[in-house]
Amino acid sequence: MSKVLESFGALPPRSYNGFHLYCAGPDGAGLVVYGPDAEIAPVSPGLHVITNRGMDLEGDPKTARIRAGLGDPRSLRTIDEAFARLDRTLRDHRGVNPLERVCIHGDAYGTRSGSLIALHESDPRQSRYLHAEVRRCERPWTDASALLRSAPARALVGGIA
Repeated sequence: MSKVLESFGALPPRSYNGFHLYCAGPDGAGLVVYGPDAEIAPVSPGLHVITNRGMDLEGDPKTARIRAGLGDPRSLRTIDEAFARLDRTLRDHRGVNPLERVCIHGDAYGTRSGSLIALHESDPRQSRYLHAEVRRCERPWTDASALLRSAPARALVGGIA
């Protein structure tokens, strides 16, 4: 496990508001889930859906809606195609229960940001990172790929995340 992930795992309980943080480095990738305690889940190469409830949750309506919006991952030919499908999905306001919507609007609780990350297995210059600091339906993505491209090549090995 990376030292970065270990340091998040050592955060004192209940010191911060809850968060999910995806970390990738030369010795693997992981998801830090900080709530009452800090938990670390390893992340293998491949397609993953991380929501406010966790990662790749079976039976979770929001995770299912995101996966359905993406379609069969084997049909994707390019990162641009995957990002376009995910962009449409992240603007989804359907659902009777507001907490099961992909894009949630609310004053006390709701979507605050979004990220699309594709890490190239061997060439960091081909990695992509799009970020929206607000709800995706309100503003366009900011291309933050330069942050990935400036990282050492060994820190980005691990496939598409």
